[in-house]
Amino acid sequence: MNNKLLFALVSLSIVFIFSCKKKEVGIPEIVYYSPYENQLFNFDDTISVHCMVSDEIGIESVKLVLVNSDLSPIGKAFFYYPGSSEFELKTNYPIPPAIIEATENYLLVVADNGTKFKNKYLEIHINPLEKELENVIVLSKSSNQQVGVSAVYPSVGNVEGLFNVDGYYAGSALDSKEHQIYIAGKEVLNLQAYSLSDFGLELEIIPDPFVPMHNAGCLYFDEVLFVANNFYSIKSYTSSGLQVFTANVMDSEKPGQLFRFKEFLLCDMQSKTGAVTHLVTWYVNSSAEKQRIFTNFEVVDYAAAFDNEIFIAVNSLGNSSIKLYNPESNVITDLVLLPHEILSMVKTGEGEVLIGAGPDVFLYSYPGNYPEVVLPGIRAYRIKLESLSQQLYVVGANVIDVFNYPELQHFQQIPLNDSIYDVHFHYNK
Repeated sequence: MNNKLLFALVSLSIVFIFSCKKKEVGIPEIVYYSPYENQLFNFDDTISVHCMVSDEIGIESVKLVLVNSDLSPIGKAFFYYPGSSEFELKTNYPIPPAIIEATENYLLVVADNGTKFKNKYLEIHINPLEKELENVIVLSKSSNQQVGVSAVYPSVGNVEGLFNVDGYYAGSALDSKEHQIYIAGKEVLNLQAYSLSDFGLELEIIPDPFVPMHNAGCLYFDEVLFVANNFYSIKSYTSSGLQVFTANVMDSEKPGQLFRFKEFLLCDMQSKTGAVTHLVTWYVNSSAEKQRIFTNFEVVDYAAAFDNEIFIAVNSLGNSSIKLYNPESNVITDLVLLPHEILSMVKTGEGEVLIGAGPDVFLYSYPGNYPEVVLPGIRAYRIKLESLSQQLYVVGANVIDVFNYPELQHFQQIPLNDSIYDVHFHYNK
């Protein structure tokens, strides 16, 4: 056999072998027609979406969703199941106004042919909804076995009763993003979440076992709701009731004030039997206990002081003081004594807090040696600083005094008929 014939046979064999191989499945193609790249929208717009999806073997599914600059979903995902080789997607996509935090966002279309998929991002810009204070939600003692929920509108100062909840009050927290108010009771009342739009019950967590479950200061909200139960555990929940954190509590322990600081959760762990007490720290992401430190005090409140340190307001055996705690090194430093029992504390700046103690309100600036009386004769059971207006809400037994800060000029007084448990700022997002 000559060389030419041999070459021809080999070439034909190669062609035959490759022609018998299964053709590789392609990747779907996505072409946007609308909107155009970097198109600008407002928070209350809808986006007219028009794109063409194609694949030679067929498209099993298509997903459309709005994502932020971190590529995390910030809008509702829409799914389509064409079952054809071409699919024309035309729809109006609603922008979720309360979730938009930055102008840079992306439309994402995901096409799947059953074997391979294609992601196609289109950058758009959205002017976010400006954050505004809608009202101040007030929890008060409506009767011996009822918690009253009211709204204060600061611009006019009037109080509107919203609804009542049966049970003995233990704690409350508010989620402006989901427009929910959480209320927990010592007994009778379970942990419940109510809508601030229609005032309906949206979530209820029933304790197991069914015993008085919550102590004062049992709730703390920071992205998720942390709940200190009187028995067995500390847990956290999303707005839909999904449990995302759990830490066990010993039978003899009585969880007190909670505080989230960066990746840590802190709890003032008191004792039911008069035994030793501790300040306990867990990692939020893993629920693992990091450390505990012996204490001889009860925590009234916490406030972030610096990047790695926390102010702690405490009462102990007739003494009241402000301490500095570093959760990284697990070191507590004594700072200053207060002349009266501490009732409340709020951060007003880096290294600076206002403290309600006895009949007065004090200002402490680190590393000062002694706090200064700035609001004499005002007993502050709660102090809250509204960040947008820089107004200070000082909560008395049944009255709220509002001051402009830092001038501390009295702005208005809001009287209530009932004893006030707590107040929360309700924003539009």
